[in-house]
Amino acid sequence: MGENPVNILTNHEYYKVEKIIEQIKPFWTKYDSLSEKDMMLLESNFTHRFPEDMKEFFLWSNGGAGKFHNIYISLWPLDEIKELNDGYLINHYLGEQFMAFGSDGGPICFLLDYRNPEHTRISSVNFGDLDIAEVKQIAISFDVFLEMAGNGEIISNNL
Repeated sequence: MGENPVNILTNHEYYKVEKIIEQIKPFWTKYDSLSEKDMMLLESNFTHRFPEDMKEFFLWSNGGAGKFHNIYISLWPLDEIKELNDGYLINHYLGEQFMAFGSDGGPICFLLDYRNPEHTRISSVNFGDLDIAEVKQIAISFDVFLEMAGNGEIISNNL
């Protein structure tokens, strides 16, 4: 499989979402799938569009959770993301360039980071310290985020 030019910078081979889904199926608690129509309707409620790889995953599992090697990942259902972002005051503290979409089941919040308009990154921040200076980039894309978690490259204590 060829490398995506964006991924060369991080030395990660590009993985398609379908392959990642097959790898995490044994330990992922899957939520109901979304239809493309429901996805489009939910997405219309947000300022930013969801990355394509994330949409593909959420068509399979609208949120869910799983224990990877070094991290637990809980992804919120798309129909709850807006309410949870409002409740945690994500945009109030971090601005409109971030959207929370899940957590590590504890203090770490996973974010879609829209600061680079060409490439939506995955970042993290502690729920108790919603300061833009504390935001840490984790991965260059959603699929790489899941790949890194599956390979044990994301460690809760380092976020």
